[in-house]
Amino acid sequence: MTLISILVFILILGVIVLVHEFGHFIWAKKFGVHIYEFSIGMGPVLFTHEGKDKIKYRIRALPIGGFVQMAGEVYEDDEKIPKEKFMCNKPWHQRIIIIIAGVINNFILALVLLFMYALIWGGPSNKPIITSVEKNYPIGKALMRYLILSFPS
Repeated sequence: MTLISILVFILILGVIVLVHEFGHFIWAKKFGVHIYEFSIGMGPVLFTHEGKDKIKYRIRALPIGGFVQMAGEVYEDDEKIPKEKFMCNKPWHQRIIIIIAGVINNFILALVLLFMYALIWGGPSNKPIITSVEKNYPIGKALMRYLILSFPS
């Protein structure tokens, strides 16, 4: 693999992970779950930005995934956060939406990309194209007759 191929792969994987994690993030935030960190990548932190909402937005060294760290994903673990902001204390339907939002976002991304591809390059064509024929077979004789009749000299 060339360096360009590796960089394109990392870019595509990064977009897919970003869209996926954004699904979890936006719905958790909408339902009032406290979020500690939104991170793209794994391993050591390369870049950190703390937003006005006190969420740490991070880019990490290994471009193989990402995560949204929410309060109460497993149990009530932080005493500084109000109990109603824990994910584990949200109604079951809100928890399900937060969990499946990443996959739904990836599905929407696929539809958008397919739509853009169709707009740019069009759809497949079922138009038959004959590239060559044998002269001594019936199709060859018919084609020669067609060409002679269609384009007389």
